[in-house]
Amino acid sequence: MRLLTKIAILLPLSCFSLTTKPWLADLFEADLTPGYTYRHYPNVQGATKPFASNDQILSLGLGAALSTYFDFELELEVADTTQQSWGMRSGAMQVRYLWLDDVAGDPISFLTGLSLRDVSKRNLRDVSCPYAARINGELFSAIGKEFSDGVNWNTRIYAWAAVGIANRGSWWTRQEISYENNWCNRHNLKLFLQGDFGFGDLRQVVVDHFDGWGKYHHQSIDLGICYRYQLDYYGTFSISYAYRVFARTFPERVHCLTLLYCFPFCLF
Repeated sequence: MRLLTKIAILLPLSCFSLTTKPWLADLFEADLTPGYTYRHYPNVQGATKPFASNDQILSLGLGAALSTYFDFELELEVADTTQQSWGMRSGAMQVRYLWLDDVAGDPISFLTGLSLRDVSKRNLRDVSCPYAARINGELFSAIGKEFSDGVNWNTRIYAWAAVGIANRGSWWTRQEISYENNWCNRHNLKLFLQGDFGFGDLRQVVVDHFDGWGKYHHQSIDLGICYRYQLDYYGTFSISYAYRVFARTFPERVHCLTLLYCFPFCLF
């Protein structure tokens, strides 16, 4: 039972790559998470010319809890888009510190953290690459609450917010609000709302001379749903879908489908 709960906490369920939940896994437990994302958008709002793309992204994540208050996560991405064939897109690392834990008796769970992402120069010339510049850093916090019936949680709600800056360009913010239902520690359904807002000066996307989103005043809101199925001790499978309901100076009407498999193991 503890293993199932651990997997449910670690596995990301949205189109945000790195984990956003305000809970940690069991001590010295880790998970390996390969994923596949297909993304399509028919146009870029505010672009100098019509532009559409069909994107495929392969990712590999590794996360582990090194104490009851601290965890880390690593991620690699490979992408294939309309503007480029398969190639390394980015690598990222994230560290988080848990200040309050409602599972342990606190009224809420609350954590803060830092993430850093290195993006290849080739991908920065690709409109489908969502990052600001070569080196991207974010400070973030998350707050949440679980509602349980005995040893298992039934529902939980949480919010996550980040402020980011890159080695060039302007700052940005990202947000997520999520609501989850859990049945018998076997089935999980999640609804989520995500936002991404950049505060650069440019409001027209020059597709032929693109060099990262850091200079753009871009805005987007995505609405999504995810279903997760737990395969006992063999890991967890999830499928999520998100649709972009609002965009300014950004790819619009985006459809995003993500498949993830989480394989848990002990570090010691």
